[in-house]
Amino acid sequence: MFKIRKIVLFTTLLLVLLVMIGCKKEDVKVGVLVYSEDDAKVTEIINYIKENINTEYELIIKYAHQSQSLQNDQFLELLDQEVDIILVNLVDRLTANTFVEKSKVTDTPLIFFDREPVYEDLLLSDDVYYVGADSKGFGILQAQMLKVVSGSIYDPVIAVDKNNDSILQIVFMKGEQGHQLTEYITDTCISEILAKKYKIDVLTMEFTDWKRETAKQKMEKIYQKYGNGIEVVIANSDELALGVIDFVFENNLNIISSDNKVYMPFEIIGATANEESIEAIKQGFIYGSVIDDHIAKAEVILSLVEFLLHKEPGEVYSVSECGEEIDSNKICTENEKIIYISGEEISKRTLSKQSK
Repeated sequence: MFKIRKIVLFTTLLLVLLVMIGCKKEDVKVGVLVYSEDDAKVTEIINYIKENINTEYELIIKYAHQSQSLQNDQFLELLDQEVDIILVNLVDRLTANTFVEKSKVTDTPLIFFDREPVYEDLLLSDDVYYVGADSKGFGILQAQMLKVVSGSIYDPVIAVDKNNDSILQIVFMKGEQGHQLTEYITDTCISEILAKKYKIDVLTMEFTDWKRETAKQKMEKIYQKYGNGIEVVIANSDELALGVIDFVFENNLNIISSDNKVYMPFEIIGATANEESIEAIKQGFIYGSVIDDHIAKAEVILSLVEFLLHKEPGEVYSVSECGEEIDSNKICTENEKIIYISGEEISKRTLSKQSK
């Protein structure tokens, strides 16, 4: 009888233990490091991740306020908290090497996003990826829009080539010094323009740290120097394009004719379109921009999170992991470590096509 009781007791305890093990939820911690709270496009990515990440995961978000020193400390704090994966929006892309080496010690996967590290740093670990915009593609689209704006090579539109010298006088409003998007989009745009046999005169390139107000202030100084000699302004982002428009409006440089046609003192081409800039395109204040699909980036990040948390040794990420939420035509990979999201032109031309 005693033996039977022992067996029953042991069996009961075993069943209870198995139930407890079966019911126990694995606590997954996802760390997120963000370079600044003031970047609208990054905020859109973060908000989407917060709303759509697995609800059983704990999300720990830290903002560096554009301080690499602070972000370094935050990274170490997340490692001390034994997070399972870290999403990193770098302050300084050159620090990626340090982050990767430290993450290898704790076997913590990293997903860099929107601020691209040096490519060689991504090769230091199998569990490190980058997700961002196809900035070179953005530059190509800007050059294509410039071609439409300026007409044929030998007969530029008079409204653009104001001094009739068959040379386009261009101002480049750049984002942040050293930022990959800034450099890639500008360099590619210029290369594409020259490849199309256009003659250009780059009056100036100004860094703005992605700030609309800074773009407005810089444009004021540029206009004081060059005035009507400016024919086109090409901006790395639409926040900067809108800053240029702010300057134009505050100084009453735009003209609206009696038949409601808008005449700007120069053409403006932007990138990373937002709601306000799309409305400005519709009203004729900006010629065109490039749609930067932040939601698609967030979706890829979320699919990478699931992959890295559950992957088998040696398994390589495939964009097919993204599922049906993302148009596969928007995704291009580079050496399986970089996932770029392609841009899409939105301009007077594309909007007029849609209305037909």
